[in-house]
Amino acid sequence: MPKIVGDVAQRFSSKCASGSDGKGKKSKKGGGADKGKKSKKGGKVKKSACGGGSDGKGKKKDGKDNLSAVLHAIEDLRLEQTPIPEALPGQVLLAMDTVGICGTDVHYLTKGRVGSFVLKKPIIMGHEASGIVAKLGKGVKNLKEGDRVAIEPGECCRICELCKKGRYNLCPHMKFCANPPYNGNLRRYYNHMADFCYKLPDHVTMEEGALLEPLSIGVASCRRAKVRLGSHVLIIGAGPIGLVTHIVAKAWGAASTTILDLNEQRLQVAMDLGVTHALKVCKDMDVQEAAQKLIKEIGARPDRTIDCVGNEQAVRLGIYVSKVFPSLQLRKGHSRFELFVCNDDEGG
Repeated sequence: MPKIVGDVAQRFSSKCASGSDGKGKKSKKGGGADKGKKSKKGGKVKKSACGGGSDGKGKKKDGKDNLSAVLHAIEDLRLEQTPIPEALPGQVLLAMDTVGICGTDVHYLTKGRVGSFVLKKPIIMGHEASGIVAKLGKGVKNLKEGDRVAIEPGECCRICELCKKGRYNLCPHMKFCANPPYNGNLRRYYNHMADFCYKLPDHVTMEEGALLEPLSIGVASCRRAKVRLGSHVLIIGAGPIGLVTHIVAKAWGAASTTILDLNEQRLQVAMDLGVTHALKVCKDMDVQEAAQKLIKEIGARPDRTIDCVGNEQAVRLGIYVSKVFPSLQLRKGHSRFELFVCNDDEGG
């Protein structure tokens, strides 16, 4: 299997370990054999529901196997053999090296859904990834076999109005890795469109390459918020996206970065990464009171506020604490909340 990275990788890996070890043996926690022999419960191992098995021995006839992390249902993650895909025209076949574990992966594992995306049949997990080009499909010119690449995990339709305008990230027909019903890349071999694979320079490790996908969210956030030299940036949420947003803001010349979170451990990580202020907030906080305390603590109102949490309290806090005409960037999917007008003049 490719290396797994992420702040919840240990738990995710333990879930994978509860199934077959890919060698025809049961792991300590159970799981069926894959050699066509009867298990204790009887019967032979069937092909994976997300794409089929192999030659009955867990390996392809060319000696390669494609052990994959398949999510069947809530808290039911298994290691299974799936077919090695062909590199179709415009695609490359990748030997996966490193795959990160995202918060959405954990939501699918524990809840079976993320927003409107619901797990209805088994899918292969993983979307933050890097790999090595193993085979070229017809017409591929931008890569060669052996290239180390990072993967942009969403494949757009290329023909809708948004795609043609260059806003392909908003394509309504997007096929995004590990978003049901589409399979991801937490497996040994995976095929992907070549122009959504980016060659890594020699000084970038494969682990760093896998983390370019979440880093790109921080880049997009700071770009849209117009973070620049001398900006004072408030980041709400010290999870992975909040942390990479801080890293980008500092790299772009922000004079200060302040990060808020409920979790002290996450705030400590933020401090280790060099944030100017790391402040703990409470779930039941009075937003206006918290805003005044925050302004007093950091000594000024931020002129760039980026929400990486996605709830009503966070949005309200961002509005109350920011300067007049600030840039308030909402990064996460938000729940429904009321719009309100910040106007202290009741007669106005």
